[in-house]
Amino acid sequence: MSPSAVSRAWSELRSQWVGNRRLRWGLLVIGGILAAQGLLLLGDATQAWRGQSSALRDEIDRIRPLMRDKAWTGRVDDARQQLDGVRSMLWQAGDVGLAEAALQDWVRGVAGKAGLGIRELAVARPAGAVAAAATAASSAAAAGTHAVRIRLLVDLNRLPLMGFLAELARNEQVIVVDRLLLRPATQPPMAEIELRAVFALRAEAK
Repeated sequence: MSPSAVSRAWSELRSQWVGNRRLRWGLLVIGGILAAQGLLLLGDATQAWRGQSSALRDEIDRIRPLMRDKAWTGRVDDARQQLDGVRSMLWQAGDVGLAEAALQDWVRGVAGKAGLGIRELAVARPAGAVAAAATAASSAAAAGTHAVRIRLLVDLNRLPLMGFLAELARNEQVIVVDRLLLRPATQPPMAEIELRAVFALRAEAK
């Protein structure tokens, strides 16, 4: 736009401003509304900031006495010892496949020691888990732990079964009996057991 055109437009605007009273009042009203809205927004922002500041001061007042508590060092040491104790109760394996094989071998050995006859033993997986096995193994390796579940059918002989369960309870690494179902009416009588153990997966040295 040329300077002369800008000058003419400015002159027309001035003449309309001077000669049109409604235009002047309309623009003043619009400006007042915008100013009022800006003040309201500023007030809301100020109120929100004050609320946040008050909450932050309350949090600081709550934490300040804890900062003077000298017992935190001891609590950290206790927590570290408890964590080490929990880790020592995990089973150890190089990967998921080795974990499953190790638990099955261990269960067979304990059952043989107790004189308990095993009719069936397999890794227990829920329906549809076969398709997701690779994903589950990958996630377990990333997390560093993996829960192995074993399902077994054994002869329902009271003393060997009690000895087997007692050996599970005495083991240093935790193994949980998730399910124990007695089937005395079957021929021969059997018991169905589902066991679960959590393994800490470690990378094998190459």
